[in-house]
Amino acid sequence: MKELELDYSVRVENMVPLEGEYDGWTIEDGDFYSNEGNTVIMPYLLNDNKQIFKMDDGRFVLEIENEDGDMDYFYSEDIEDLL
Repeated sequence: MKELELDYSVRVENMVPLEGEYDGWTIEDGDFYSNEGNTVIMPYLLNDNKQIFKMDDGRFVLEIENEDGDMDYFYSEDIEDLL
């Protein structure tokens, strides 16, 4: 697991649907706003204050909300590194 670059775009336009079953995680259908102003439904993984998104470049991005409400982002090409 590596810290995500600050200029990496975690936008729905760069996501692909995440599928599968992972212990302790649930697949959720998230409502994301696209650059065109449309709402796009995209499946992602959820576990408490953590979310995992699958990106079109093969990365899996882990978003963690800390106690202050700020987000930290990490990534890996292997989802198992983030679970």
